Amino acid sequence: CLSLFALYAYLLLTSYYVLRTLREPLLLSNGSAELKSYAYAMVAVALLVLLPLYSAVLRRVGKRRLNRWLTTFFVTNLGSFYLLGRLGAEIGLIYYVWVGIFSVTILTQFWAHAADCFNVESGQRLFPTIMVAATVGALSGPPLASYLFSALGPWPLLLVSMGLLTLTMPLASSSGRAVPEASRNLSAYATERCPCELANGFSLLLRNRYLQLLAVMVVLLNCVNTTGEYLLSDLVLQHAATATAADASLSRGEYIASFYGRFYFSVNLLTALTQVILVA
Repeated sequence: CLSLFALYAYLLLTSYYVLRTLREPLLLSNGSAELKSYAYAMVAVALLVLLPLYSAVLRRVGKRRLNRWLTTFFVTNLGSFYLLGRLGAEIGLIYYVWVGIFSVTILTQFWAHAADCFNVESGQRLFPTIMVAATVGALSGPPLASYLFSALGPWPLLLVSMGLLTLTMPLASSSGRAVPEASRNLSAYATERCPCELANGFSLLLRNRYLQLLAVMVVLLNCVNTTGEYLLSDLVLQHAATATAADASLSRGEYIASFYGRFYFSVNLLTALTQVILVA
């Protein structure tokens, strides 16, 4: 059971960081740091529109079926992006927004699936081990994307991520079935159809001071993150212009992909070390 969940998390995070590393050169090669900031805002607006739709579909089809549908939907999207890219379409902005939506929904869906499968005691004991596999996946994705971008170009990366994401589909059902009876979250199995409404989530937030403080923290973190991302992107574009002027064989997209591959790997490595040394 633990091996299946670990493999599921590893494949999912590897796929995500391949896509995340790719989105930077696709947007910034022909764009700017300002455009990237606007793309962040577009992700937020898109999620506000999609959240009620997600809740409605969840109430109608149930958790397990929605998990399969979402993964199939995103795999199909990747195939469409691959075809559009090969045809020469400019997909940088829409792809960037799509990756933002993908990261929120597919990763949340994984942890919701894990929370539904395990009871509290087993989850507290096993989730850190599953997170280790997720962290290893986050370390594997950026260098893989950086290397393949230089060797094959951007579009094969979509096929790689598409394959990794497809491999997670059978793991979603098999991992749930493999949970031992004594470790299962029986209440979640009994309530496959989620009765939650979007308004209930906001009303709970307004009544609960703990959740309000979490919401404020998330807003502040995103302000820091988006400002830092803007500054970093601007610096990367300046260095890319200098590097490509000095070396005619180096493309702007290749430089950006190489930088962000190293950057995401370093950040994830520091995150892993912090988790192991400090948080534990």
